[in-house]
This record gives sequence, structure tokens and C-alpha cells, in this order.
Amino acid sequence: PNPALEALVEPLLATENVRRLPPLDHREMLWLLRRCRFAITDSGGIQEEAPSVGVPVLVTRRATERPEALEHGWAKLVGWHPQRIEDSAHSWLNNDAALLRARPRCNPYGDGRAATRCVQALRCLLGLSLQAPAAWTGPAVAA
Repeated sequence: PNPALEALVEPLLATENVRRLPPLDHREMLWLLRRCRFAITDSGGIQEEAPSVGVPVLVTRRATERPEALEHGWAKLVGWHPQRIEDSAHSWLNNDAALLRARPRCNPYGDGRAATRCVQALRCLLGLSLQAPAAWTGPAVAA
């Protein structure tokens, strides 16, 4: 809800498949993200979440603090130039092969089991269990 952007957003709302939503909680955001072909965002959080649900991202920044997504192919930096954003979006909308290349199988941010491993490790350290945590051996397969 940025008043400075209101005039820019208003014309988009006349498009049939464009919706303006209020801020979403994490669960709602993931539910919607899972249903996207891809996302266009400047959000670092979405750059991190998208690989976990199998969604590539066009990043509207000149640089990102999350180079892992770029290195693994999940994200593409498109900057702020409208034509570059549009061309990149059209490529993923109209070219299934290009989109598949942007949806690699490994998640650069892990396999989602870190908390379970931490609990197992703490239980071992405290002498509450003899079962050591399973080792993480590399990037996980995306869901």
C-alpha cells in the first residue's frame, strides 16, 4: 500500500487477470505463489520462497543479496526497465522450454528439514538421544 505508486497501479487494475491484494500472511502468500507460472518481484523473501514451491522469479532489481537463486537458475535479474521486464515475462509465458530451463530441480536454500536436524543434534548433545541428525548432502529437490 504505497500511495506514491497508486497512479502507476491504477491502469493495471483494468486488466482482467490483475488483482491488487492486501498484504498477505506467509501461508496465503505461499498458496498463491504455488499457483503461479512465475513471479515478478523485488522481494528478497519471495526470491527465497519461490524455489521451495517450484516457481522461477524475474527479479526487478539491478543486484540481489541472494545470488544462489541466480546461480541455480531460479531467478533472473531484469532490473527496472519496462521493456526488459516485459520481454522476459513474455519469454516465460510463451516458451515452455525457456520456463523449464528456469525451473531447475535443486533448491539453493536447502531441503526444508533444518529444524528437524537442529532438534536431533540438540537432543544428541544433551544426551537425550543417540540418534544423530541426518546429514544434508547438497541442494534439495524442489517440491
